[in-house]
Order: sequence, then structure tokens, then C-alpha cells
Amino acid sequence: METGAITQYVDFAQIVLYMFWIFFFGLVYYLLQENHRDGYPLEPINGRD
Repeated sequence: METGAITQYVDFAQIVLYMFWIFFFGLVYYLLQENHRDGYPLEPINGRD
């Protein structure tokens, strides 16, 4: 096996890249949830229900 190879088909860089994508999509999902929690649904501008 070559340097950094965990198995014949997977190496360390590939695992790190997949971990980054999982983290990135998790962060986007979390930020969208926080955005909805903080001001969704929006209140009407005129203040009436």
C-alpha cells in the first residue's frame, strides 16, 4: 500500500474530504434551523394578526 492508504480503495485524504462535506452540510442545516427559529413565521408589517 502507498503512503496514506487505509485500504486499497480508500486513503486518508478521501476520508478527510468526506468528513469536510458532512460537516459543511451539517453546518448549513444547523444555520437554516437557527434562522427559522429566530424569526419564522414573519410578523406582518402592519402589526395586525
